[in-house]
Amino acid sequence: MFLAPVLANQAVKFGPPEMFALLLIAFILMGSLGKGSFFRSVPMILLGLLIGTVGMDQLTGTMRFTHGIKELYDGIGFIPVAMGSSE
Repeated sequence: MFLAPVLANQAVKFGPPEMFALLLIAFILMGSLGKGSFFRSVPMILLGLLIGTVGMDQLTGTMRFTHGIKELYDGIGFIPVAMGSSE
């Protein structure tokens, strides 16, 4: 709890270069932790990002990729996707 103000100050200082570096590291880690080849994991990461963009934008409140379907306004839920995938 006492570190929260320090972490908040550092988070406010994050700009586009730091965010790009953080996301690049995250994508590399996700690709390397996936099963099989790195190049087979990257399309699944990109598909997950694409599915994650459906719904209302948290900052502006605009709808993204809903095409007027009210059920997609909240996005695509994790539980139905997890139940739908069989492995």
